[in-house]
Amino acid sequence: MLYEEIENLIKDEKNFPDIFKLLTEDIEQVEYYTNMVAKNSLATNGEEVMEAMNKLNGAYNRLSVASKIADSEKKGRQEQKQNAIKIDGGVDGKKVTDGDAKNQASAYAQPYRRLRNILSAYANDADKSISNLQSILKYLGITYHKPSE
Repeated sequence: MLYEEIENLIKDEKNFPDIFKLLTEDIEQVEYYTNMVAKNSLATNGEEVMEAMNKLNGAYNRLSVASKIADSEKKGRQEQKQNAIKIDGGVDGKKVTDGDAKNQASAYAQPYRRLRNILSAYANDADKSISNLQSILKYLGITYHKPSE
């Protein structure tokens, strides 16, 4: 399953490109339909709008879960690093302040924060496009029924 693959890949930063490969289709759909909405290319075709909403809904769901997995990994790594820094102490036996430990841990977790932010941004773009498409359907007088999964 996709989420298990992401869980396994996220353990090592070297695998981040593989995570993006798994989500390439979703990312491309979000970019495509976001551009179509921005250009107002779907404004009069209800069937295309509903197809776009279905695809964006799937992409949103997968990207949203992936960003939450990345967020969970980032938080866990950051907390572990912060605790390790506090336990191990500073360089040359100098005491480490909570602020210093927090800053060092935050820098350590930065690649995971970046991954989370990118995935979250695509999920948010999909969500905003879905809202915009719902408004178009309402304008066209068409009722959208979310597909059952």
